[in-house]
Parts: sequence; C-alpha cells; structure tokens
Amino acid sequence: MPIKPKTHRPPYKAPPRQSARERGYTTEWDKASRRFRRDNPFCAQCLKDGRLTASQVVDHIKPHKGDERLFWLEANWAALCKPCHDRKTSAEDGGFGNRAHQNASKAGCEGK
Repeated sequence: MPIKPKTHRPPYKAPPRQSARERGYTTEWDKASRRFRRDNPFCAQCLKDGRLTASQVVDHIKPHKGDERLFWLEANWAALCKPCHDRKTSAEDGGFGNRAHQNASKAGCEGK
C-alpha cells in the first residue's frame, strides 16, 4: 500500500505586522526621508566598500521598535541603497528563514 508523503509545513509563520503608517511612516516621515536622501545621495554602506551607489532608503541604524524618539533621531538614520537595506534588515529581523543577528550593519550589497 502506498505511503502518503509528509506535508511540508514552514517552521515558523510570523504574526501579521502593522501597516507602515501604523508603525509611524507618515507623510512627515516621507518628507523627512526625501530631505535626508537629498542631503545624503549615496549609500553609506557602499561608500564604505568603495562603491558609489545612489541611496534609495533611509534606514534606522538601531531599530526603533516603536520608540518615537529613536524613530525621529537623525543620528540614527543612514541612507542606503535598497539591496543594502534589505540585506541588513533581513539579517537583523531574521527574514527569509535566517536567524536574527545583532551586528548586521556590515552586510553590504554586491554592487547590484
């Protein structure tokens, strides 16, 4: 008699997240982010790695986790390209099934 194969189930399913607006990314953030990227036109991580890549995202260096003071603290902002930001955030948050890391800011893009 045939044996039914095991059903694949993901090991973990993250709880639903609040929307970006609910997490503080308001119109004021959009304006502040655009101004910061205008003042910092290149990806900070790529610059450290000797590449010139346009910044596309403002990253919170230390995740604010809802702390409004930390959210708006410009000293905690870094202009990054999308690949560097996604890699850093994924490593910090444990995205794509990876373990979360404390010092993920060293992850840079590969010039893509």
